[in-house]
Amino acid sequence: MNNRVFYKNTIMLYVLKISNYLFSFITVPLQTRVLGANNYALLGFSLAIVTYFQNFIDFGFTLSGTEKISRNVDDHDKVNNIFSTIFYSRIFLFIFSTIVLFILYLFVSDIRLNFLLILLYYLSVVLLAFSPDFLYLGLQKMEHITYRTLISKLIFTVLLFFTLREESQILLVPIYLILGNLLALIIVHLHIFYGLKYKLVYIPFKDVVDELKYTSQFFLSRFAMTLYTTINTISLGSTYGSNSLELGFYRPAEQLISTGKQVIGPVSDSLYPHMVRNKDFSLLKKIILLGSTLIVIGSAIVFILSDYIAVLLFGENFITTGLYIKLLSPCVLFSFLTIMTGYPLLSPLGLTKYANLSNVIVAIFHIVCTIILLLLGKYSVFVLCILTCISEFLNFLIRLLVFFKYRNR
Repeated sequence: MNNRVFYKNTIMLYVLKISNYLFSFITVPLQTRVLGANNYALLGFSLAIVTYFQNFIDFGFTLSGTEKISRNVDDHDKVNNIFSTIFYSRIFLFIFSTIVLFILYLFVSDIRLNFLLILLYYLSVVLLAFSPDFLYLGLQKMEHITYRTLISKLIFTVLLFFTLREESQILLVPIYLILGNLLALIIVHLHIFYGLKYKLVYIPFKDVVDELKYTSQFFLSRFAMTLYTTINTISLGSTYGSNSLELGFYRPAEQLISTGKQVIGPVSDSLYPHMVRNKDFSLLKKIILLGSTLIVIGSAIVFILSDYIAVLLFGENFITTGLYIKLLSPCVLFSFLTIMTGYPLLSPLGLTKYANLSNVIVAIFHIVCTIILLLLGKYSVFVLCILTCISEFLNFLIRLLVFFKYRNR
């Protein structure tokens, strides 16, 4: 019975991922062709900056909240308290992050020059940060995450497809993201309040502070990985220019590989609460073996056909992107192994702190190496791709060593 719930949730999340890919195949080539490499690079640069704020407002609640909900799923009042505490915590974090954004506007020229675009992207990711995915994950009702995201993506894609016609319309991209995310967020909360019968209740401020303290370990872990994943875009933008061709060619490759990594998401999102409640290590082992095999085959195909894929998806001017796709392709396998040996494996053993700590260690390693390369004048997109693969593998290696050390638990 428990496995049936896991399989159902995984299938629903894969429906979501497949739909996202279909939407991306429409919107990404449309943006690269209409807006051009320079403007597309500017979109990527702006999104990389506001991603930090999104992760700050989420604060790791998707992980900590999922764990708490899954342990208290049969206690309606307890779920109300968890849901309310996280909601109020996010409001507090939103106010703080907005103040920080306007301070950065005053002192950082790149943000000041592109502030309207960044502000619009900021509003879109704030709406995402307030999505109560942790509740649905903990309740193992993943289909509602699918419905919410499909609504958001569909609105964004339809509006963009029928109205984006020239480079000057670059602001339409974040505006349509805001519209889609806002409508989806309203629908989700109506379902929580009137469908699931959960509600916001009074929570003492002390409980909010305690929640922030507990979740800070997850936040540091997530922030470290966000810093690690976005530092590539920011460092390239700072080195070559926020609208440079180097960044414009790299971003589609990074986005495509990121899409490949997202294939892992449905399994890990369903497996995490399942493992917390059931400690089904035999299922985890089967998933790792099967997933690794499929990803190796898929990555090999992408490696061989990378140039063709780049031209087909992004246009003839993006042939250079094919090389970067080839270099980054091993990251999908390393990312899968890292995720499977992280929270699904270590949390049931009481080793969650090590899953968080490995992310911090790898982020520091990646950033230090990037700085050294910049100082030595050896920094390039080619070298950056190699460094990214090394960092991904290092994270998996750390978690594997922790597991073998404490496997007797």
